[in-house]
Amino acid sequence: MMKKITILITLILAMAGCSKEKITPEGPTDVRIRNLSDVEFTNVIVETGKGEYNYGTIASRSDSEYHRFEISYNNIEVTATIDGMVYTNGEQDHTFDVYIGPDKVSYEVYPESIGSGVLIVEVVYPYDGPITDL
Repeated sequence: MMKKITILITLILAMAGCSKEKITPEGPTDVRIRNLSDVEFTNVIVETGKGEYNYGTIASRSDSEYHRFEISYNNIEVTATIDGMVYTNGEQDHTFDVYIGPDKVSYEVYPESIGSGVLIVEVVYPYDGPITDL
């Protein structure tokens, strides 16, 4: 009998540890990329300060799907290939940056100019809304 109780308690504790992802003031944050340009982006890589994800190809004037990051900040690093040339807004310093929190957010991205290798990345305010599937 004692053995069965011990097994039951162990199973209950194990199941309690398998809960859904927790919401904290820092996140998670669902991030999508909005290509504002007239050119296709390929190999779109986003670094939020707490993770990296490759969104693949984003057609001109289109949005990517959301991807969930543990934390995202207002300033993120985006790298994309346009007509065979790599563009980026560069590595971001998050020392004094503000995290977004448990929200869905879009970043508008476009090249500074064709051939410059520079991307302009701007967070869209207000955010797209809170995360509701946790």
